[in-house]
Amino acid sequence: MSQATNYLSNKYKGWYDQIMDRAKDRVIDGYSERHHIVPRTLGGSNDKSNIVRLTYREHFLAHWCLVKFTFGWDRKKMLHGLHRMGHAQSSDKKIITAGWQYAVARKAQRDALLAVPKSAETRVRMSAAQIGNTKALGKKTQSVNLRDATAQRNRERIFTPELRANLAKAQIGKHASEATKQKMSRSQTGRKHSPETIAKMRISAKAREYQPKGWVNTPEMRAATAQRNRDRAEKWVCRCDCGNEITVSKYDLISGLVTSCGNCRLVA
Repeated sequence: MSQATNYLSNKYKGWYDQIMDRAKDRVIDGYSERHHIVPRTLGGSNDKSNIVRLTYREHFLAHWCLVKFTFGWDRKKMLHGLHRMGHAQSSDKKIITAGWQYAVARKAQRDALLAVPKSAETRVRMSAAQIGNTKALGKKTQSVNLRDATAQRNRERIFTPELRANLAKAQIGKHASEATKQKMSRSQTGRKHSPETIAKMRISAKAREYQPKGWVNTPEMRAATAQRNRDRAEKWVCRCDCGNEITVSKYDLISGLVTSCGNCRLVA
């Protein structure tokens, strides 16, 4: 690989040269793939002297070695090539990619795209290219029949106590941002419930604690309730006329619910 300029002299470079030397002037019986000794993206040509025939395993290992002894933008190019090896197809023979090969190829693609800066013009072009793409993530359209079937399936879904508990548990610790809250609020604006939904909501409201008509929870009432709860939480140690000491909440003493230890009048 003398034509390449950006490469390291390490063991992977030696392995790559051994694979290339062994493949020169060799005839393979069966399936084989064409490989450029110096990749085209690194300045290689289509001359016969720069092309060898490799088995699929040798071809994959060759691209894996190229990633190991190149650096800079040349390595970025080789990472993309290694990723394509994990999706190789052939009309002559069905290629079965091993799990470790696919994992290596996917990692190569991630590393190739990592920290690659994209200009504003590139982002605009990428966004425009996705317009009308129904296969893009988040842009998949559904037919009317599919939406109706999904809605009917959700309406017939039975929410068991275990399922409700799991759904509630999954929401613990989740906090929606202000932007998300605004989107949720806008999505509910003007929403109309079906008669079945309204009936279910009425049944659910009746199942909750009954609240008399005309009930108004004023700020004074809320303050009184909060003070009562604080008084109940505050405990006092009192001695009765008989000498017994008991612990009583402040609220019970002030309201007169407790006046003694049970045998005589309690003296605070």
